[in-house]
Amino acid sequence: MVSTLMRRFGEKGGRLRLRTGMQRLLLSDDQVAGVVAFDDEGPLAVEAKSSVLATGGFQGNTSLITQYITPHADSLYLRSNPWSTGDGFLAATRAGAAATTHLNCFYGHALAAPPARFSHLEGRGRALLPSRQRNAVPLVTAPFSAVMVRAGITFTCGGLQADLDMSVLRRSLTSSTLSLIKADRDEVSLTPMANLYAAGCDLGGISTRGYLGGLATALVTRQIAGASAMYNAKYNKP
Repeated sequence: MVSTLMRRFGEKGGRLRLRTGMQRLLLSDDQVAGVVAFDDEGPLAVEAKSSVLATGGFQGNTSLITQYITPHADSLYLRSNPWSTGDGFLAATRAGAAATTHLNCFYGHALAAPPARFSHLEGRGRALLPSRQRNAVPLVTAPFSAVMVRAGITFTCGGLQADLDMSVLRRSLTSSTLSLIKADRDEVSLTPMANLYAAGCDLGGISTRGYLGGLATALVTRQIAGASAMYNAKYNKP
């Protein structure tokens, strides 16, 4: 599948740059005009009529994890690729993009901690701490089996705020998205940043109330973001 996608990508005029990381957005008259990246030879400016951020969230960035999720970032297992370090989130927010709520949330699993030895404990059943919210089967009959675990982070749930076209919203001209007791329609404002879109885990607010599936989210949002970016590059004037 990958070889077929790459072949079609090349046939459409696409250029793939490996070992190239985005550093910041390229701005022209306060509009996104591409990105500034770094490769093995140094800085590289890539101009584009539309830019789509799909860098995979910030679960690999210990500084952002410490800031938003837990001060014990060095105790987490990383269950994703090591390159999801928040490049898209950092570049966009530094350029004025709005962030969602739930930046402190992530999806992950409890994994066996080293040395991952099992213990057989005798004792009475007690309440779990923290308490289990679903399928809470009481522990009443000994012996019990237990294993030490460590939290593993797969992807972050908070991220960039976008509209239904996956256009990243500008923080300074976007009103609060908290529930309002009373507000007129003209008081609510969602202002997109020109030429900037996001997909996948760079978006926030999708899996904050429950797990919707990382691959499913990526599939749907990249389709919308790609179509929006293509339309913008083809029809919108600079």
